[in-house]
Amino acid sequence: MSRYPAVLTALFLSLTAVAAPAWARAPTVPPAAT
Repeated sequence: MSRYPAVLTALFLSLTAVAAPAWARAPTVPPAAT
């Protein structure tokens, strides 16, 4: 149970690391691309 917040944090950080470059390359993302 004590590892649950750490797992959520790691998941969030990995997701942000993947999504941030895509958002930086395409600031205006069309709804179809999401």
